[in-house]
Amino acid sequence: MPSSKGRMLSFVLVCPTLCSAFLCTRRSLSSLDVGRTTKMSAAVTGRLADKVYLVTGSTDGIGKHTASRLAEEGATVLVHGRRESAVREAVEHVGGGKGKVEGIVADLSSLRGANHLCDEVLRLTDRLDCLLNNAGVFEADFRHSDDGLEYTFAVNVLAPYVITGRLLDLLAKAPGGGRVVNVASLSASYSLDFDNLQFEKGGYSDHASYSLSKLLDIMFNAELARRAPKGITCNSLDPGTVNTKMLRAGWGMGGIPVKSANDQFYLATSDDVTDSSGEYYVSRRVTTPPPPAEDDEACRRLWRVLEELSGFSYA
Repeated sequence: MPSSKGRMLSFVLVCPTLCSAFLCTRRSLSSLDVGRTTKMSAAVTGRLADKVYLVTGSTDGIGKHTASRLAEEGATVLVHGRRESAVREAVEHVGGGKGKVEGIVADLSSLRGANHLCDEVLRLTDRLDCLLNNAGVFEADFRHSDDGLEYTFAVNVLAPYVITGRLLDLLAKAPGGGRVVNVASLSASYSLDFDNLQFEKGGYSDHASYSLSKLLDIMFNAELARRAPKGITCNSLDPGTVNTKMLRAGWGMGGIPVKSANDQFYLATSDDVTDSSGEYYVSRRVTTPPPPAEDDEACRRLWRVLEELSGFSYA
């Protein structure tokens, strides 16, 4: 279980140079922490009271809703975001449930940020029952990350590869086996060009980049399921057409209310999927993924690309 002292909510900053700001934040939160400690001093109850979850990108939208539902069921939830103010607000919101909540600030567009998140998770807990790779971006314009990678690819694809690999040992310690849930999309592309994974040959658009990243997430999940230690299950899903900021920005349309978007929560908690792994779910049903995700050699090739670009090997 998380090793942070007492029941105090913690906020972890991505940049060491911000340590002084971190200390000021802890002091400024003292009155909130006292109130929260009082509320959480009673024994945590709920069907997930002995579970620990990490939800990346959980300061808004479906991620925040999923984190809230997990906390309501008594789980310990590690909330993540890239801005301190957003993480602070999300922790307060999610912490209204029965569970314990910790906050981590990390920018997943860089390998440094992804590794920092993992470092903090390893500091906060000695096991993880479920990792939800929910964080994602939809970028209107082409730009590079700090590592020189196409930004959407860096956040949506490479970061989950690194985070999952570094946290596999924690997932392996979960009683009954840990779970990995990779958030994909029905808008995933049905084809790919390995020579243009980061639009090196041009053709960039917000939709093309996002759709490609979601295909690669499904492919990553398929190969992960073959490589993960025994007992760890790995599934990807389309979370539904949900009225989020991303949906409105990219498609100019609404969807079901965020409070009704419970498919991620389902894959993370349901006994119905205990033995399911390597699958792609849509509306809680196993669904045939885009053709490249059924091509074992293509999935292995993607894995080699991710290994080379990140400098990280699961072996």
